[in-house]
Parts: sequence; C-alpha cells; structure tokens
Amino acid sequence: MDSRQIRSLLVLCVCLLSKFVFGGEKVRLSDVQVLTLHQGKMTTGRRSSPVLQLRCAGGSAGCSAFVPEVVQCYNRGSDGFDAQ
Repeated sequence: MDSRQIRSLLVLCVCLLSKFVFGGEKVRLSDVQVLTLHQGKMTTGRRSSPVLQLRCAGGSAGCSAFVPEVVQCYNRGSDGFDAQ
C-alpha cells in the first residue's frame, strides 16, 4: 500500500468517524484540526449506535504485538483533492 492509498484511507476514516465523534453535526473536514481516538472508548451520536473508536483490523503485524491506547490524526492541509 503506497502513501497515496494510506492518505485516502485515513481521509475516509476521518470522514466516517467525524460523523460519530461530533454527534451527527455537519463539520467540514478542513475545520477539523485533530481527531483523537481512544482504545476501549465508544463513539457518541444521536442517530447511530455507538461503535469502538479504535478496532484492530488485522494486517501483517497482527493485533497482539502492539495495541495503541490513543491515536491522533492531524489535518495538515490539502493537496486539492484530499486532506493531508
């Protein structure tokens, strides 16, 4: 997976999670500076059931080697197509 695919996946995650994290209010991605996700915490939303903020999806490293407690995603601007 190259860096462009990783960036696109991150943007998709931020877009999907922002709906849960910000309680259903519409928020422009360009207005989100930092998104902080916590292990074991649930999202909050008015129109959807809570889901885990962080969930291991597998991959080559597995899910037991290292499990982060907190993950922060920073908005570094845009290249005209996607957030960076």
